[in-house]
Formats: sequence, structure tokens, C-alpha cells
Amino acid sequence: MWVRIKEVNGLRAWWGGVLGLGLLVTGCGSAPGSFSDPPTILRVNSRTTVEIQWKSPPTALQTAISVVRITPPPANSAAISATLQMTSMSMPGESVTYIRESPGVFQGTVIPTMAGTWRLNLSIQTTRWHWSRSIPVEVNN
Repeated sequence: MWVRIKEVNGLRAWWGGVLGLGLLVTGCGSAPGSFSDPPTILRVNSRTTVEIQWKSPPTALQTAISVVRITPPPANSAAISATLQMTSMSMPGESVTYIRESPGVFQGTVIPTMAGTWRLNLSIQTTRWHWSRSIPVEVNN
């Protein structure tokens, strides 16, 4: 929808188009639950994989949400522990809290304190196996 705000020196300002373009560029109106990047898929063993994906690129001082999917889902619930550690600084890691959403699917939240290269140290424990990896994460400004 185009909105005419006012006439300036005989020219009409059509700010609705500018506003629409601004919304498109900033990503407003994107589908809820959509993901920003393809997932990182890692193999646990011959039949089990772990998929890690961020809902949007992690940004400093904002809540970052990641989803971990275990395929096939473990028969019993898995315990996930994780920290987000900045690689270039000697400081304590940020704890990531994961909550089970459905069988084999966990959603985690964390607030990175600054932009730069971080490392997600992820550990998963089930009744049949234990797995841990360190995955690089780039946090935006």
C-alpha cells in the first residue's frame, strides 16, 4: 500500500514504498520459527546425528536461540549441557540453557556479551552414549 505523506516542491513523497523496502531489508515479516543458516550436522555414531542450527545469527547482548536435533531421537530423554566461550579472550563462558521441545529436539538460549568468534562447547548424554564437540560460532555486533 502506498501512502502519500505530503507534497514537497511539487514532488510527491511516497514514503510507503520506502517503509516497505525498509521492512523487507530488515527482515520484518519473516516466517516465525524460520532459521537463518543451514544446520551444522555432526555424526555421533553409525546411525545417530546431531544437528545444530541458530534461529537467527547470534548478536552481541541479544538473546540467541539455537536448536539441537538428535536423529533418531533417544529412547529416553537426553541431557544437554553447553557453554559459549569466546576464543580470543580469557573469560568465563556463557552458559547455554537447553529445554526439551519434543523427542530429540532441544531449544537453547544464551546472551553473548560481545561480537567476535566464539566456540559452542556442547555435551550430550543419553543412556547409551556420551558425545561432546566444540563448534565455532560467529557473533555479530
